[in-house]
Order: sequence, then structure tokens, then C-alpha cells
Amino acid sequence: MRAIGAFGQKSLGIGFLAASGFMFAWRRANEKLPAAQGIVVEVAMFQNLRWLVLALVLGATPSWAVAEQVRFRFVPIDPCGTTAQVPVGPEGALGELKRGFGLRPQPYPNVVRPNQMVTFRHPFNGRNVTVPLRLPPGPPRLEHGSDRITYNYGDYIVEARFIPDGSVEVYYNSGMLRPLRFD
Repeated sequence: MRAIGAFGQKSLGIGFLAASGFMFAWRRANEKLPAAQGIVVEVAMFQNLRWLVLALVLGATPSWAVAEQVRFRFVPIDPCGTTAQVPVGPEGALGELKRGFGLRPQPYPNVVRPNQMVTFRHPFNGRNVTVPLRLPPGPPRLEHGSDRITYNYGDYIVEARFIPDGSVEVYYNSGMLRPLRFD
């Protein structure tokens, strides 16, 4: 018997194929069949389950997804809002790098050269803080949250998150399947 969603159909994604194969195997396993046909159903069920596990492993492997995210922290050092960068990464690195799906943070020892000094009003303490940012050319779509401001360039995102202690964390996110570049 043939499972729903064969590999020859181009309009179906691998997630649908795996899910349809799993549902087919589950439905067939719960039917009452004679003993001679039960062996065939169990073999089909394990084959479909194998495809589901393979699809989940391939989809969750961070080495094939090159998305990168770097985080830096800036702490105010005077009442005027001047900030200084402090180590936030593992092993005392200035930045924290997450690749793929962010399973394990890595140290990011490089310094990002800013091209803008942006002053924000901190939502937790009401003071101005000046944060150095590296923004790409072109107009971003500004997105406001209760504790963050996001510069969305479509495939590239720069986000300033405000921490209750008065500091600001800056996230540079390259998006899915793109390495992070500071030109």
C-alpha cells in the first residue's frame, strides 16, 4: 500500500511528507487486521517512522543553518548617558556568538566598529543612554517593544534591549542561512 504524499510531488514540503507518513503508519497500526497482514503494517510503520526521525534530525542540525547572532552589553558609566562595553560572552569575551539554532553560545572576541551613536531613553530608569551601533545603509523599519527597539532591514536585524539594571544589550542578527558581516 502506498503512503500519502509520495516524494515525486513537488508541491509538498519534507515536513508534510514526514507528518503524512507518520499519520499513515499510526492510522494503519490502530486498525484491526488479520495476523498475516499485521507484520506488513508493522514494517511499514517503522519505515515511515524512520523517515520522520530523519526529517527531524535534518531540520534540527545547526551546522547546515548558518544564521548568526552576536550579543554585546553596554553599561552606563556616568550620568550623561555615556556607556562602556563590558564582557558578556563565555570565557570573558566581549561578545556572545550563537550559530545555527543557538544551542551553545561561543565567545566573540572581535569588536564591532560603530558607525552611529544612538541615544535612547531607557524605559526602566528614564535616563538617556548613548549606545554605539553598526547600522547598514538604507532605511530600516523601526519596531518598538516595551523593553526593546528593533531596526529591521528585512534580512538583517539590529536590536537594542533594555535591561532593568540600566544597561543595554545590542543584538546583531543576520537572519536564516546568512553569515554575519560587518562591512
